[in-house]
This record gives sequence, structure tokens and C-alpha cells, in this order.
Amino acid sequence: MCKFLRIILLITILSQSAYGERKRSDILIDSFRVEIKKQNVDSNKVKLLKKISEIYNGTCSDSALAYGFRSLSLAKKIQWERGIAMAHMGLGVSYELRSDFPNSLDHYLQALRINERIGNKRGVAAGNWGISNIYRSQKQFDRAISYTQKALTYYEETNDKTSISSLLLNLGNTYNLLDKFDSAINIYSRALSIKKELGDIQGTSRILMNIGSIYLKQKDYNHCIAYYNKSLKMLEENGQPYDYSSILGNLGQCYLVIAKDSNAIKADSLISADRKTNLITAAKFLDSALKISKSIGEVNDARITSLDLSETLELLGNYQGALSMYKEHVAYNDSIYSGANMDKITALELQRVRELKDKDIQIAKLRTEVYAICIALLIIVMGYIGYRLYRQIRSNRQLAIDRAGHLKRIADQGKILEHITHIQSHDLRGNVATILGLAKLFNFEDASDPFNKDIIHNIDMVATKMDGVIIDVINEENKLMKENFE
Repeated sequence: MCKFLRIILLITILSQSAYGERKRSDILIDSFRVEIKKQNVDSNKVKLLKKISEIYNGTCSDSALAYGFRSLSLAKKIQWERGIAMAHMGLGVSYELRSDFPNSLDHYLQALRINERIGNKRGVAAGNWGISNIYRSQKQFDRAISYTQKALTYYEETNDKTSISSLLLNLGNTYNLLDKFDSAINIYSRALSIKKELGDIQGTSRILMNIGSIYLKQKDYNHCIAYYNKSLKMLEENGQPYDYSSILGNLGQCYLVIAKDSNAIKADSLISADRKTNLITAAKFLDSALKISKSIGEVNDARITSLDLSETLELLGNYQGALSMYKEHVAYNDSIYSGANMDKITALELQRVRELKDKDIQIAKLRTEVYAICIALLIIVMGYIGYRLYRQIRSNRQLAIDRAGHLKRIADQGKILEHITHIQSHDLRGNVATILGLAKLFNFEDASDPFNKDIIHNIDMVATKMDGVIIDVINEENKLMKENFE
């Protein structure tokens, strides 16, 4: 009875502190924003933006992504590779919390590649760790184990026991999902010894709870209840509300499974042989778990617990209570899927914004390329036109020169022809007329006439003169022929 009073007190304290917790996160975010304005060092601004993103991861995933991308953008602007890797890791976490595993994996891988290139071993280990979580969430267990082992190797080299124990817990969870229970328990046991050594009550409790869950799968109810109670005992005074709600829910679920199992139950001090007693115990634990889940706003846990409690009450014959719990389950179910859909819509909108931005960049780049091609084509066309114009001008100039030459030649030939015509019409025709006149004076009846001798002499003189004229005409014709062939 005292235990349940403590639970009620815890619920009251949590409900009063929830608002205060939100106020503290708002105050912290405001202080970081003020600090960013004061900072002159851009690398410090990158870190502060990432811290704001981390705080928003717990309250507003959209704001977490917005500040994460601001951190990444600034890191790229100042070309700070370690900061770029750090921002990618932060975005990987934000997307993982939204269950957007493809985007989360993409950012983790980008961070891993950068850290490998710059030799940041701790960053490489963190990247491998994040990637292993994504592959486990996507049920790619072989890859998850491979990346977990890579991260574990680094932390073992540095003897980072906190990280080693957490990674072993992750590895045990993976083997648990693969139903390799012996391997899972062995790894959980290794992690458990380190958590105890570190004095980590919450971590120790979670591992005990995980081991109990394995025994539940194997229907080893006695060991299951024993480990669940060990976990509960550790959390009663120092545990976190979420863990406390989880272990109470697990205990309730275990007792429900025991009551439903038709096989003979091995009764002991923790398990009753009476079915109804186990159902009543289950109802008490489930009811307590549900109240805590409601108070801290763990809707998904409340959804699962309300369904288990509805089934338990139905088996107890409390049908009205069972119906009431089932209605709560449906309401939680609707709110979760509605919220999930909103997250998906928001994620799609952000993706659309990024795609549109990328398209704008591509269009601007394409436009620049088109402009460059157009300018190049214009230069080529103008060059070709200029070349053709130059050739035409040269051709026209040559034609003008040739035309002037032809005109001069024609003029010269005209002068020669005029000269020949003059010779023919005057010099040559006059001599011919003289010879004809002398020939008429020749005495053909008396050849011995002494006057005939003078006539022949004059005809010879005129003929010689006419031969000179003919030679001049021939020379002028030769000159004309020569100019025609040039």
C-alpha cells in the first residue's frame, strides 16, 4: 500500500514540474539566442545553434531541424569541417527522433565521411553509433551489429566505460530483436557489470528490465518477475518517471501473460497459482503505469498500457472498465497517428522546400549556362558575318579594280581602233587611189613608151609607202590582240 502512495505522490510532483521544465528549456534557448548575438567567433555560433536544436528536439521537431540547418549552413559558410560534421550529426539525431530514418542515415553518413577524412576518431565512433541505431530501427540487424562493433572498438581503446556500457546495451537489444537470447543475455551481463561499477542506477535498471523481457519471451516467468522486481526496486527511490512507468507496465504485462497461459504455472513467492490473483496484480501495475504515462505525456506508452489494462479488466469480468480503457486506447491511437501524420506532412513540406530550393539553384545554373551558350553562339555568328562581310568588301574592291582596268583597256583599245581606222581611211586609201590613177596612165599599147617607165617608178614608190602603212596597221592590230590576252 505504501508503494502505491509513493506512486501517487510521484504523479503529483510530475504534473507540477512539467510546466516548470518547459519554462526552463525556453529560458535556456533565450539565453543561447542572446549569446549568439554577442559572439564574434562564427564557430561558437555554430555550436550554440546546434545546442538550441538539441533542446528543441524534446519540444518542437520543426524548430530543431530549422536550427540544425542554420548551424550546418554557417559551418559551411566558414568552411569549418569539424563544425559541418557536428551539424550533420545533430540533424541525424533530429530526423531519427522524427522516425525519418532515410534522412537521418544520410546525415549520419555525411558526418562519418567528414570525420574519417579529418581524422576525428571520436566523431567517427559517434557516427558509427548513430548509423547502427538507424539500421536497427530499419531491421537491418547485420549492418547494425557491424557499425556497433566499429563504434565499440574505439570506445574500448579509450576505456570510455559509459559509452561502452551504452553500446553493449544497444548490441544486446539487437540480438534480442534477432531472438538470439543467449547472446543478448551475455552482452547485457557485460553491460550490467559496467553500469553497476559506474553507479548508473537508471542504466542498471534498464538492463535488468531487458533481461526480464527476454525471460518473458522464453516463458520463464519466475526469472522474468525476479529481474523486473530488481529493476523496480532500483527505480523506486532514484528512478526517472519514464523508466518507472515502463517497468510497472512490463510487470503488469507479465502478470497478464501468466494469467493467459494455459500451461501450469510454477508458483512461488512472486507468482500465484490462482489465475484471478495474477489478473488483479496485473491490473494494479498497469493502472499505476498508465497514470504515470498520462502525467508525463508519454502517449505511446499510455496507448499500449490502456490496451493491456482493457484486456485484463475484461478477463476479470469488469466489462464497463474494459470498454472505458479500450476507448482510451483508441483515443491515444488516433492522437499518435494524427501526430505522426502531421510529422510526416511537415517532413514532406520541408523536403519540398529543399527540393524547390535545389530546383531554383539548378534553374539559375541552367539559365547561366544557356546565357553563356547564347553569347558564344552570338559571337560565332557575328564573327562569321564579319568574315563574310570582309570577304565581300575585298571582292567588291577587287571587282572595282578589275572594272577600272577593263574600262581603261577598252578605252585604250578604242584609241587603237580609231588610229587603225584613220590609217585605213586616209593613208592606205590615198595610196591605193594613187596607184589606180597611175595605172590608168600606163600605155598598154606601146610598152616601150618612155612615160611608162616614170609611171612604174611612181607606182613602186607609192607601193613602198603603202607597205609601210600596212606594217603600221599590223603593229596596231598586234598591240590590240596583246591587250585582249592580258
